[in-house]
Amino acid sequence: MPGILSGQQTGSTSGQLLIPGNPYRKSLLFTNLDAAINVFVAQLEPTVITTANAGVRLTPGQSLTLNVNDDGFYQVTERWSFIAASGTPIVAVFETESIRR
Repeated sequence: MPGILSGQQTGSTSGQLLIPGNPYRKSLLFTNLDAAINVFVAQLEPTVITTANAGVRLTPGQSLTLNVNDDGFYQVTERWSFIAASGTPIVAVFETESIRR
């Protein structure tokens, strides 16, 4: 049975690491828990991510799901950073691994 990890990150208008790279990761789920603020996620260094260059916008309540079989190894296993359009929204993170810790 694979391992399951979850957590939450509070965002800001400065880029920050959402989840580090993990070669054992098999799937990822990001959910914007805020009711009013957009967040942006991308596979960029936290120091360079902006709302203009981030790859994916998550509107309030929206989720992004990635898995190795459908989206590819590197899309799932690399680090992800995020930035908020404003304020301090919370993003939930859920991942599964091919190993149990």
